[in-house]
Amino acid sequence: MHPLFMKQKRLLFDGAFGTYYASLYGNEEPCEMANVKAPTRVAAIHEEYLKAGANAIKTNTFAMNEAVLDCSKAKREELLRQGYRIAKRVATPYQASVFADIGPCVETRTRSAFTQYKELVDVFLEEGADCFLFETLPNDHGIHEIAAYLKERCPHVCVLVSFAVTADGYTQQGVPLTKLVKAAHEDENIHGFGLNCICGPMHMRRLLKYFDTKKDTILIMPNAGYPTILANHTYFRDNSSYYAQEMEKISSMGVRILGGCCGSKPSYIQKIKERLQEEAVLSLPTPAANDPVLYKDCNPLRKKLQRKEKVICVEFDPPMDCRIERFMNDAEYLKEQGIDAITIADCPIARARVDSSLLACKLHRELGIDVIPHMTCRDRNINATKALLFGLNIEDIYNVLVVTGDPIPAADRQEVS
Repeated sequence: MHPLFMKQKRLLFDGAFGTYYASLYGNEEPCEMANVKAPTRVAAIHEEYLKAGANAIKTNTFAMNEAVLDCSKAKREELLRQGYRIAKRVATPYQASVFADIGPCVETRTRSAFTQYKELVDVFLEEGADCFLFETLPNDHGIHEIAAYLKERCPHVCVLVSFAVTADGYTQQGVPLTKLVKAAHEDENIHGFGLNCICGPMHMRRLLKYFDTKKDTILIMPNAGYPTILANHTYFRDNSSYYAQEMEKISSMGVRILGGCCGSKPSYIQKIKERLQEEAVLSLPTPAANDPVLYKDCNPLRKKLQRKEKVICVEFDPPMDCRIERFMNDAEYLKEQGIDAITIADCPIARARVDSSLLACKLHRELGIDVIPHMTCRDRNINATKALLFGLNIEDIYNVLVVTGDPIPAADRQEVS
């Protein structure tokens, strides 16, 4: 355990700097530019959070990487330095910790994530920073390397890592939270890790089943809830009382690092502080990795492939209308011949046919045969795709063939998405 957490029972971070700044001054340009253009505004927001009860604040430097902030390297360095100096100056009278805040760096063919992180942390190290927060990460590319680099450069450094995960336990790049948690737990150079952004406090509390707060120092910083968009502006409804109530539950599960993300204002931090004055730490439920419902392997087709046995599948195009008798008779005949699975095309040549997933459910339920419905990304957004996968799982269908889908015919492109 890092000495910082031995001295502090709990770290209560500030809330969202960016959304709060935008609510006060608009969002015509990135709030990080204010480190140079309007430093008094930046200092005032830091102080509001400190007065509300935060004993740790993040520098106003989240979007300072080259992929997000469109400015020169020299300008980014100036903004980084000023961001750290402002936060340090404001936090010192409150004896609060200052964490150099770094958002995700996107790996490219020519620039690794580690190289980009290194450019940022080197500037902070020159300014005397010894606490770092890498937040809102969709993956851990370069994170373990930069944590080792920081430990080498500054032996007493404190490194926190926070992932942005949807309510179903995956990042928006499809990386499972279980994989990220396992790697962070095994990295001795990471002193605390957890979640921020995307989810509100209730869903983030449910995601705690993937963590072990008895062994690890866990960080939880939810959004203020889920936003409403009106006239191209994003709004978070003020639900600070409910937010603080949920954060108290999260704290009672053994979480030692709390704070807020998008939409959380100083009033949110103040109400969390008030609710946490007297609070006991309770035990955490069994991690989901041991949950037999989520991890039971009941996929005979996959088991056969894992045994390297030959698998015979036959592809069928679904009917173009509701006359299903011939299709079902042919499928039953193939089952009798000993095939392993029937795969069902999803509206081939971009023409409407019977839905492949619904047809797969009917085949599996009535004939007891393994099925592999095709699933195109042409006709569904990510929410519809997730919803369909949930439904297939409930129907005991565990295999899909994910394809792009045939292009929509030119004549229909104005009418069909």
